[in-house]
Amino acid sequence: MIKFPNSECYLVTYGGGTCGGLVTTILTSLVLDKDILATPSVNGDSHDGQDVAEETWDTDSRRTYYQNNSKKSLQVDKDNLYFYIRPTEIESPIILFEHTPIDDYNTLAKIYPKFKQIVITFESNDCSQINYNLFTKLICHHFDIKSNEEPWTIMKKEFLSKNPVETWINQYDDPNDILKNKEHLKIFAKSAWPKLGEGAPLSLGRLRFRQQLIPNFSMDRTNIRAGEFCNRIVYIKFMDIMKNPDIVLSQIATITGKDITLNAKKYYDDWLQKQIFVEDIRGT
Repeated sequence: MIKFPNSECYLVTYGGGTCGGLVTTILTSLVLDKDILATPSVNGDSHDGQDVAEETWDTDSRRTYYQNNSKKSLQVDKDNLYFYIRPTEIESPIILFEHTPIDDYNTLAKIYPKFKQIVITFESNDCSQINYNLFTKLICHHFDIKSNEEPWTIMKKEFLSKNPVETWINQYDDPNDILKNKEHLKIFAKSAWPKLGEGAPLSLGRLRFRQQLIPNFSMDRTNIRAGEFCNRIVYIKFMDIMKNPDIVLSQIATITGKDITLNAKKYYDDWLQKQIFVEDIRGT
């Protein structure tokens, strides 16, 4: 086991759709003392900023990780990054981000004794917003990727099974087009991303976020597994990311020991301007 006792290691653990890209982007900017040069996408996606975090990963170890995990379709089934990924230099900082909760904190602490972690938590009433985020920021934004055609096809079929008279859904071969029709989007949203207690969100196939995932990222579960290392973990609430930037920026500043820069604040502000809340689409 190779150890990196002098490398600062930061891990961001989050469920897909819970805005881990934004947190990782700002965290990386502070740790590396680099301005954020990327801009949030039209749909409010911030994954481009994670490319800078990946630049802290050794190329060979990154290749080994992807080779060993390429056939595992569910993110929660993949191996943790810290088992594989090494820093570019023996004492350089490293920023890891993943959807796989950590179980073995003892091994993590042996490899990276100076590790710190951010875990993004969420609640049952967040699930529709999270699924909406997955729809717009992954399915729509990356619809040119062939694998994203299947989730949209599945969603349309499920929508029609619930709403057989709404055959207009068939005109939308590209999900980006329904975002432009407020009347149709409102009808679709009530089935696709309902209020808590009014049914399950429509399936996104392999990308669907399920309530069963909530305990995997909870404070209780994480603290039990972290044991003596629980004081190295900062918990950021998903809805705080969406609505309370001052709280989130303060938490990121605390874990890094760095002041929040004007560049990071501007990036966050730009990101917030592009966020859409599903309750506003539904009208409830």
